Amino acid sequence: MQAINRVSKRLRKKIALYIAKVLLHLDLNDVELLDDKVLVNEPRAALLVKVGGSSKDAYVLHIEIRNENQAELPWQMLRNRAEFVTTYPGLPIQQCVLYIGNSPLNMPSEIEEDYLLYRFQIVDLHAQVADELLALGSPQSSVLAILGDFHGLPANLMIRRILMQLSKLLSTDPDAFNDCMAILDVLADIRQLQNVFREEATLLRTGTPLDVSPDLALSE
Repeated sequence: MQAINRVSKRLRKKIALYIAKVLLHLDLNDVELLDDKVLVNEPRAALLVKVGGSSKDAYVLHIEIRNENQAELPWQMLRNRAEFVTTYPGLPIQQCVLYIGNSPLNMPSEIEEDYLLYRFQIVDLHAQVADELLALGSPQSSVLAILGDFHGLPANLMIRRILMQLSKLLSTDPDAFNDCMAILDVLADIRQLQNVFREEATLLRTGTPLDVSPDLALSE
């Protein structure tokens, strides 16, 4: 899996902003990347940012993307929170896990034991239809459609739709288009669809006519 923390800081900030605004519905325009070495597990699909700059409303936002159910996840998230509390004293902490696995979500989002109550947010992207994200009509939502539920649509067709929409939305901004393609490459890898994405991206860049009809995709 290609690690998010291996792409440029600029692109990591964009990924964090896209997720925060589109999937978490947070009202923000900028974030500050924090050192992900503080994370207790390998930060291959994690983002750690500070929201709000130096304002009194500043807080730490921790995002994890998981593609399988893990019974130990709540304890991993709690260990991370303990590290954040000591590393960034005084800052509130918001933690969220985006679940994109093929199996139904069955991980708890809390720990409740004697003298211990801990909760974090889990967003089950099975409930987020990819076509609905595309229908929002922004480059950000179009990129994140690759993490949504394809509702039985073949992966190549959904990715083709995403790429064609991005090429139209950003036809006059090649730099923004290239950024979106780089982000899609990372997210496709996390979704275990990188080979499919790269094949469709090659077709788009070589000018091969693309058909997005479901009947065609089902016959391929």
